[in-house]
Amino acid sequence: MGLASFERRHIAALPDESEAPAPAPEASAAYLVFRICDRTFALPGSSVERVTAPHRPVPVPTAAPCIAGVIHAHGRLITIVDLVIVLGLERRAAADPRDRRLIVVAAQPCFGFLADAALTSTDGAGVPLLDPAAVLAALHAGARSHG
Repeated sequence: MGLASFERRHIAALPDESEAPAPAPEASAAYLVFRICDRTFALPGSSVERVTAPHRPVPVPTAAPCIAGVIHAHGRLITIVDLVIVLGLERRAAADPRDRRLIVVAAQPCFGFLADAALTSTDGAGVPLLDPAAVLAALHAGARSHG
């Protein structure tokens, strides 16, 4: 089943995760610092659209392994990326569920990922910077090799 067919059959079944999201980092926040698998990374604050409580993504048949699924939020589908796979990290036991966050990146196309914890920081010094364009490039490369 192709993605378009999947969307037609299952889009109505996706709950709209439209509760009020936490705002993106304030203009004064230069970075959003987050943890995945006991590793700390940063995103430029200007590339973060929102940070919310996590939502269980709906799996997409035949998607590359680095695609955890999709969520329906604010009237659109957002692809949820498994950064553990994209970054080549060793999967560890899940963090405290109360600390987990869904981070939506304002890239073209928009995507999201689950982080073990997230906090706003004005100083990303010494923290590896995650480039949204590089994540998208890795996704496209993974999709080409998968399908």
